[in-house]
Amino acid sequence: MKAVNNYLIIEDIIEERVMGGMSMSSSDTQHLRAKKAKVISAGENTAVKNDDEIYYDAARVFKVVVEGYDSALTIIRINEVIAVI
Repeated sequence: MKAVNNYLIIEDIIEERVMGGMSMSSSDTQHLRAKKAKVISAGENTAVKNDDEIYYDAARVFKVVVEGYDSALTIIRINEVIAVI
């Protein structure tokens, strides 16, 4: 699967966060709008590369299930990227 134009195909990274000294699991942080992900495929009109780790705005995404991947993949526009790690 390959992203086109200004779209990215990403896979969410599940991580444990520490907020205010308290450890929070992924179920505790689902309400947070910014999510961490790995870029699987970057369109040709984007500034990020494959395998980059990013934070993105999870409010405007498309989820797709693709055979061969452990979890659903997410498709976003480059405008939804908050930061490249």
